[in-house]
Amino acid sequence: HVVEGYDTVTVVNNTGQEFVGNVIGISDTVDVALIRVDEIAGKPPLEMDLMKSTVGTSVIAIGSPNNKANTATTGNVTATGRDFNENFVYTDLYETDAGIAPGSSGGPLIDALTEKVIGINSIILTDNPAIGYSIPVYSVYQMLKSWEANPLTPQEPVKPNLEDAYFDEELLTLFIEGYMTLYTYAQNEVNFSYLEGY
Repeated sequence: HVVEGYDTVTVVNNTGQEFVGNVIGISDTVDVALIRVDEIAGKPPLEMDLMKSTVGTSVIAIGSPNNKANTATTGNVTATGRDFNENFVYTDLYETDAGIAPGSSGGPLIDALTEKVIGINSIILTDNPAIGYSIPVYSVYQMLKSWEANPLTPQEPVKPNLEDAYFDEELLTLFIEGYMTLYTYAQNEVNFSYLEGY
């Protein structure tokens, strides 16, 4: 969901260097994408654990929640096999109490003992933000390898048909009113994820 709709993205490393990345694989059902960054080709990646982790595994979640780069939180896998349907099909997820928040998505969930990546931080539930969910690496590894072997090529953008376009002042007014209402909530709770849809 982080790179949905994009062929190229900006990737920032832990020292703030920016690189151009190309989306070479993306699923419309599973919340996973693969980005190739030519400038860092050859650098050894974090090792992945392709075995299923168990409840109680000590973990570290790394990401940029709420635009705070290089954030690491610790916790444990509190459950496995969690399933959700929310824009994507989430199956067999790891549930963890290592704090994640909007901006953590796409970051690794690391086994604190082996230092191997076991999951991809992906989702929190608004009614229980203290618990996060990660997609196990073992469950998407073959999909990632297939994208690596057969990368997507950038598509020509589809130009919109403006023949029937029109301006509707009433719809614009409703949009602005809705935005301002959510903006007030966001300010009060210091949580601007409310505005993502706008």
